[in-house]
Amino acid sequence: MPRVISITDGTINLKVMIKKAPNQNEWKNLWISGHLNEIWGGTITPIEIDDGSWDEKKNLAFATNDLPDAFMTAGALEFGDLINYGSQGLLIPLNGLIDDHAPNIKKRLADDPNLKKSVTAPDGNIYALPSLTYDKRSNVVGREKPWINSEWLNNLQLDMPTTLDEFYTVLKAFKEQDPNGNGIADEIPVSGSNDNPFKMMVLSALGFVDTTYSTDESGEQVIFVPAQPEYKEYLTFMRMLYKEGLIDSQYFSQNFQAYRAKTEKQLVGFFFDDAAFVAVGADNYKHYEALLPLTSSLNTKQVWPHRNNPSATPNNMAITSVNKSPEATIRLFDYLYSDEGGFLTRMGPDVGVVQSDGGVKRFDDGTWQLTSPEGQSTVDYRFNKVTNLSLPFVMGGPDMPLEKQSEEQANLTENLLKLVELGKPVFPSLFFSPEEQQSMSQINTDLMSYVTQMEAKFIVGDNELSEWDEYLASLEKIGLKKTLELTQTAYERWKNS
Repeated sequence: MPRVISITDGTINLKVMIKKAPNQNEWKNLWISGHLNEIWGGTITPIEIDDGSWDEKKNLAFATNDLPDAFMTAGALEFGDLINYGSQGLLIPLNGLIDDHAPNIKKRLADDPNLKKSVTAPDGNIYALPSLTYDKRSNVVGREKPWINSEWLNNLQLDMPTTLDEFYTVLKAFKEQDPNGNGIADEIPVSGSNDNPFKMMVLSALGFVDTTYSTDESGEQVIFVPAQPEYKEYLTFMRMLYKEGLIDSQYFSQNFQAYRAKTEKQLVGFFFDDAAFVAVGADNYKHYEALLPLTSSLNTKQVWPHRNNPSATPNNMAITSVNKSPEATIRLFDYLYSDEGGFLTRMGPDVGVVQSDGGVKRFDDGTWQLTSPEGQSTVDYRFNKVTNLSLPFVMGGPDMPLEKQSEEQANLTENLLKLVELGKPVFPSLFFSPEEQQSMSQINTDLMSYVTQMEAKFIVGDNELSEWDEYLASLEKIGLKKTLELTQTAYERWKNS
């Protein structure tokens, strides 16, 4: 068992707001709840919020001042939240607390000037901290991991597609040629949901690695991707797929669980997900491979969204104004930034601590391997028994022992490193001044709502692409020019900082 270092004297209750994924077990049933209570020296009380309700519940907490002591979860806050609530005093600056009480955090920020730049607001304050991953495969952004059923390709004697046109041909064959061989037209060529759209497969073939703000080829001028001519080509291609029944008819309406129910039944030929094994199960993931970036008549270079190393998932840990023990709380955050704390929070304890056939197995050469009960993936095992996988963490630093990856994890690494090799940096997350943020928020909310609405309407055919000029005019009317000016200013400030 890991050593226990009590931060408090046992009298302080810490209320933390955390996300709960659809397949995530409750906090009280997880090993991590007891472990962090021991580290804290008292009780950590979670306010568990379903993923899909996070923004609503978070905004309500700030609006009513019914705040937790801390936020401690992946993607807890937007950059706009830090500016708005930091300037109002609802989020407290962490700079002094880090200097005085958090040696692990202080060292990681000092070792990486770019990291410190990315977490420092224009007023010089740090209001939130990211999770950090030093593993190269984490350079692949979010759920933008494309999986294609290679068994279906083999059954139909098809090559892996390399262009948009070939991708279309493959999807059409998946629909029409019974690749699973059951004599029933039950195959879904492409599926997804709002939580895992596959749009980057098409946008990257047209040369983009961002879906909203980006830069032109010079890297100097900020652009808005949904207003570019190539975006119209994206809509045209997606409209063709939808019209021909190659995209799941419920793509725009189903939730993530409904999508996963289809992949688990082996009905989907292509999808985006964290890993093939979490989508189709530990017994079937070898039938899937990462589809490498495609090219098109408009773009002959393979590109894929790429984050810097260490990859930082921003704004995961923050302390609010109602917290009576900020010094102790930053020490808890600092534990998560330690090699031990980051590892245990993410991976859990050794084999036998939670379950006799699951946990971390350690080897004489100093390496380790995460194991799970037969028939269960290591991710599902952790979801069910060990930890909340939205918790902040630091993994893969130079002083941490090397992982001897399980077969499924080694397969994932092999596939994702192929994408990393073709990576192009994504547009950075930017801070705006309070005045800029106020203008940006007012316009950008309406702008993005309109873009999302029209994307679906163009693709399903509620609006015709002959209305593209009217769509562009509406973007301008909402305030696109102003948001581009504000983003350009923030981008130049970021580059020069």
